[in-house]
Amino acid sequence: MAKTRKAVKRDAPRGERKTLSGSAKCLLTGPELARALDVNAVTVRKWAQDGCPVAQRGKTGRASWYDPDEVQAWRRTRERSSAFGAVAAEKVQNLKLDRELKEIEKQKRLGLLVPIGEVDKRWAGIVAAVRERILSLPGTALQQGIIPPEREDALIALCDEALTDLAARGAMASEGAA
Repeated sequence: MAKTRKAVKRDAPRGERKTLSGSAKCLLTGPELARALDVNAVTVRKWAQDGCPVAQRGKTGRASWYDPDEVQAWRRTRERSSAFGAVAAEKVQNLKLDRELKEIEKQKRLGLLVPIGEVDKRWAGIVAAVRERILSLPGTALQQGIIPPEREDALIALCDEALTDLAARGAMASEGAA
């Protein structure tokens, strides 16, 4: 059964409201509904776009009319489904996290992931071995006759400079990663 409005004179006093035919229900324009519900008029327009019941859509340049009771019922339904949607979204998020955690555990079992402490220990061992090898180069070069004894101090200085430079670059890289 289609709802129709009672005719209201165009020059009706401002306080007079439109009503549904055969009903004492008052209809409100978008701005009036916004004031009644303490929301912005733009919000009412967005609600109408989102499916809010409109008792009568206004033609170009004319106001749309809303039944406040129907709008309130629509809002309550929307809030309930929104709350349900939030719970469902949280469940989906938890399922995704569980799946990710299982994948991480699988990668650990396969040896594809190792604890950061173990990586740090191994890396520290590698760095110490490289440092030791670089520091041994001047003595090795001297023993093998690659450099004369008077050049050993210069080669030691070059190795120290290279290690100092590498340490500074490593510190900058660590700060950038943190």
